[in-house]
Amino acid sequence: MKKQPYRLIKPFLLMALSLLLITACYQPIIQKSDLSPKPSVECRIIQHKSGKTCVPLKSQRIIALEPESVLDPMLALGIKPIGYAAYNSKGGEYLPAISSDEITGATNVGSPYQPSLEKILMLKPDLILAADYGNSREIYELLSAIAPTVSVPVIKNYLHLTSC
Repeated sequence: MKKQPYRLIKPFLLMALSLLLITACYQPIIQKSDLSPKPSVECRIIQHKSGKTCVPLKSQRIIALEPESVLDPMLALGIKPIGYAAYNSKGGEYLPAISSDEITGATNVGSPYQPSLEKILMLKPDLILAADYGNSREIYELLSAIAPTVSVPVIKNYLHLTSC
């Protein structure tokens, strides 16, 4: 009758040893996902008030979110954006010193102070040039999630022509 306990111990020890070997040799497959975006194109790092941005060297799909400090100089250089922001004036858009012919084919994405993120996202830009209004940190973070975004200082034109 003493052989009964030993008969139960052997299978238990065999199972415990097997379990120990399985767990010791088990190597879980861990997939490390790198969430930081790696640029697939050549870019230049631009330092600006909101941080650093990797700007593609050959940007083709640019959105200009400030009519005077961004859009006007772009058009003067012959660069046509796919989207732009315009001021609202009496229910219509107002672009100082810019004719509607110069922006034909581009999409109005709202006001410089509150652009439509949905419209911007649908345009699939490769660069967003946004105005730096001081309180624009939240909008900058949202725009940066869509495409590389550079915060451009706002320059108001204070040149007044006077008669001599």
